[in-house]
Formats: sequence, structure tokens, C-alpha cells
Amino acid sequence: MNFRRGERGPSSLNRNNISKPLLLIEDSRSIANIIKSQVENRWGCDVHVASSYEEAITLLKAHRREYFLTISDLNLPDAPNGEIVELLKRTGLPIIVITGTMEKGHFHKSLHTHVVDFILKSQTNSVQYLIDQVGRFYFNQFTTLMIVDDSKLSREVITQVLETQNFKVVNAGSAEEALSLIESTPEIKLIVSDYIMPNMNGVELTTELRKKYAKSKLSIIGLSSDNEPRLGLEFIRNGANDFLTKPFIAEELIMRINQNLDTMSYIEVIENSANRDYLTNLHNRRYFYRKGEKLLADSKKQNKPFVTALLDIDHFKKINDTYGHDVGDKVLIQLAIFINNHFSHTLSARVGGEEFAILFQEPLPSVLDQLEAFRKELAETTLEFGGNTFNVTTSIGCTDALSTSLDDSLKAADLCLYDAKKQGRNTIVHQAC
Repeated sequence: MNFRRGERGPSSLNRNNISKPLLLIEDSRSIANIIKSQVENRWGCDVHVASSYEEAITLLKAHRREYFLTISDLNLPDAPNGEIVELLKRTGLPIIVITGTMEKGHFHKSLHTHVVDFILKSQTNSVQYLIDQVGRFYFNQFTTLMIVDDSKLSREVITQVLETQNFKVVNAGSAEEALSLIESTPEIKLIVSDYIMPNMNGVELTTELRKKYAKSKLSIIGLSSDNEPRLGLEFIRNGANDFLTKPFIAEELIMRINQNLDTMSYIEVIENSANRDYLTNLHNRRYFYRKGEKLLADSKKQNKPFVTALLDIDHFKKINDTYGHDVGDKVLIQLAIFINNHFSHTLSARVGGEEFAILFQEPLPSVLDQLEAFRKELAETTLEFGGNTFNVTTSIGCTDALSTSLDDSLKAADLCLYDAKKQGRNTIVHQAC
């Protein structure tokens, strides 16, 4: 999958379904029922419930390789001294401990790297927090963080903490290495950077990063020792999102990371509501014109190829009339999925009812090969909605003429699209400059 900065996989705030089951070990039937119901309603995943140590063993023997997470009470009737944690430790499964005593929770968390979190049952909103943590842990696997520190030991300690939370982690031993990695690894979403490093310190690294990446696209948390109290101000002034003084406890670092990732996700939701089509989630017409004019100007300035493609669904009115507008909407959504799968590396948008546009900075022959593969796969795919099965085709017009404006390029592509319709549809017509 190709990522643009700020578009790096599912967010922890998204209500995506979780495809794997989890194991819940809780001897209170009422608490177990509440957790099971809310997890299944929120995340759509199966919850297997054990009320004792022995039942947990039985379920683990049958399903251990299926579980992505376990939620376990610390004390069970047949394992009153936390033995369940040791059992789960041997399986290698990550654990969220739910407990009635803070001390025991802290004790086990400090000894057991597989413990994702401990949650006091008596805390206000503890169930809601637990449900959020389930989703956060699962979707963290799609989030890449970078640790920047010249101390290998420090990087290893922080990496271990973050990998326990299911994050992907990359390491840089210097600011220079970090700048190189951020270019080659665009899925990096957040950076934790120490201050003291050779050649370029953490504040200077933050300054360099902010020349290219906004706070809403790349979050930076600065670190420094407690004998440098003003460095937090310097980090923030130069573009860091947050700051922590060393030494810090692991839970605080995790909390700060989660808060910053959540803030980025909220901003992404707001931006998407302004820039994306409400039905298909492709970019909308306004965003397409704003970005497309910049791409056209760049192609002219850099003497790059520029291809404008316009496509629509053949006989779309007939689909609406035959099956209803609900099915028509689902066809549009399916077509958008095909477009995103084939053309995620470039700019695409829904620009009209059943009309979509795609821009390429690639030679026309390469673009025609991509469009033909897309057209062919769509035509050969049978869609099924509401018990109705049918095939959908598309007509495509494209041009590589460098027009004076994006609007002129689209008009030229539209003429080619009109010719494709006249030629019988389900074909591509292009105009070469």
C-alpha cells in the first residue's frame, strides 16, 4: 500500500471492525457480560469468555493462535495470586489486566513485558477506557513511530515499551539518520526525539522537520533530562507537539503518544469532511481542482508528463432505474474502491454524479496500460447487492496535452470520453499531444 504523509492506515479512532477474536478471563458473570457485549458492539470481534483458570487453559489450547489480545482479571477463584498472568506470559499473548488493587497491577506490569495496560475496576469510566484500549491496541499495528536517540540502550528501552503497545517502531541513532528515514519511510506518524545528540540536537532536528511537515501530519515529542528545564520551551517553540523530562515512567510516554495520535486523527477527520466526497471517500471536486492545478503547474515547470483521465459508469441511469438508488450508491462506492486500489499513487476524485477524474505525472503509454488493467478488471468483476448480481463497465477518456488550465485538460478528456461512449462504451479513447 502506498501512503502519503498524514494518510497512513487506519486510525485508532476509526470504528473499523476487528477481524480476530480475543480472550476475556473474568469470574464475575455480570462484568464479563458487560465487557463482552460492549467489545462486540464497538469492534465487531468475537469475545471468548473464561470464568476460571482451568477454563482459560481449555480455550487457550483450542484458540491460542487466533487471539490478538487477552483481557484478564488478576485474581480468579482457582488462581487467587495472579497465576493467570504467568500462564498468559508463557503463551506470549498480550494482556490487559483488570484488577481491584493498584499495587498488584503495578507489580505485574513492571515485571511482565506482555502487559499492555492495567485498569482498576473501581475507576470511573473504566469499562469505556477498556473498550477504547482494545481498539487502540489492535490498530496500533498500522502505526509507525520513530525513536531518535544516540544512546542504543535508551532506544532499546523505549522501543520495548512501544512494541508492547503493538506499534511498529523504527530507530535512528542521529538526527541525520532520522531525516533520511523520514524520507524513505513516509508512514512514520510520530517521532520521539532526545535533545542531546552529536552534530544536530533534538531541537534543531525538530526545526528541520517542521520545514516540510505540519504538526497535523507528523507529531514530535521532545525528550530531555531534568537538569535542562528550559529545553521543553525550546522544543515547543520550534515545532514539537509535546515534551517529556527524563526520567519518565513508561505509562506517561504511552499516554502522551496516544493523546498526540488521537489529536492527529481528529484533525484528519475534520480535513476529510472538507476534502473528501461523503459517499465514496475519494477526494471531492474542490480538493481535486486545488491540488490538480498545482500538479499541472509543476509538470509545466519541471517538463514532466501530465495525463488527465475522465471516466464514468456505463448506463448508470439504468442501474438506478432497475435496482434503485441505494444500489446505485453502492456501485459508486465499489467503483471508488477499484479506483483507490489501482491509482492510490496519484490524485483521483469524484467530480460529478457518476464521473471520476484521475491525474498522472507519467508518460501516456504507461497510463494507458494502467487504465486498461483497471477497465478490464472492473468489467470482469460480478457485483452483488441485495440479491442482485450484475457487471458494471466504464468508459474512459484521457489526454496528455499540457493545457493552460486544469479545466481545459478536463474538457479535452471529456471529449475523448464522449467518443468512447459513441464507440460502444467499455473502452478507452485518448488524445495524444
